[in-house]
Amino acid sequence: MINEDFASYNFDVIENVTYEIDVTQDEGERIVDLQHEGEDVTSDDRFYVATNNYRAGGEDHLDGSVETVLETTDENRQVIIDYIVNHDGALNVERSNNWQITPFESAGEVVFETALEAQDASDDHERIEFIEEDGDGATFSFN
Repeated sequence: MINEDFASYNFDVIENVTYEIDVTQDEGERIVDLQHEGEDVTSDDRFYVATNNYRAGGEDHLDGSVETVLETTDENRQVIIDYIVNHDGALNVERSNNWQITPFESAGEVVFETALEAQDASDDHERIEFIEEDGDGATFSFN
């Protein structure tokens, strides 16, 4: 389920849609039940996506249906900094919990390692259980 040769920055999270990740499916087929505003997303639907030039550059997984509508030299982090500095009032920065891993039957216990601080966030998820602290991190089980 975890491929340590695949960089973690390749795990994008998309907001304003809901979806599940079915880890039992082949690559390219794992996103299921993708919805926007409660309606199924179809291949005919089009969205504006703010991203960096690495993502917009095409990568092998894009099929040429992507059109760049605005290109700038501004870095993502600077756009976010500017937004926060210029925003009037409080910002809602709570996680949206808009995705989940599709429940599946496993041949054994599914465990993963992550930061120890993740234990605070794991309390919100009934299927994730803290197992033990392990040096600088922690081990959790997913069931």
